[in-house]
Amino acid sequence: MDATCLICAVPFRIEGVADMGPLDCPACGTPNSVAPGRSEAGAAPGARSSAKRSVASGGRSAALAVRWRMIAWSVALLLMVGIPVLVWAGHLPVDSVAPVYLTLAAVPLYFFPTVIAGVRKHRELFAIFVLNAFLGWTYVGWVLALVWASLSKVR
Repeated sequence: MDATCLICAVPFRIEGVADMGPLDCPACGTPNSVAPGRSEAGAAPGARSSAKRSVASGGRSAALAVRWRMIAWSVALLLMVGIPVLVWAGHLPVDSVAPVYLTLAAVPLYFFPTVIAGVRKHRELFAIFVLNAFLGWTYVGWVLALVWASLSKVR
């Protein structure tokens, strides 16, 4: 029987397994639950999972990308929920946490034109980044970078 890893999307063959419990992927080592005649648990053969759609290519690099994404979401959850709870409980003073949150809010906002160019796979991504990094502090430079990132020069 053929199965597909839910994390790295690498197909592998299952032979002689009776109970069809969690099986380890030979590429990334992640336990996968598969059902007979299905490429993954609960999905029809040939169906694509969201994990497969979000990973560009199979193999170890795809599994590593998923792991880094999970780490990033864990850190974001800690920053959005964990630290405010500690401040609310009185374990962290507000004046020591406020600069961290202002920085975490300001940096993505400052580089928003670069993020837009990256998401759109703009041909001039590096040039937009340079403009954003060095002239973004002026309002005009930031707006120019945003307009340039919104133009239709995509790969």
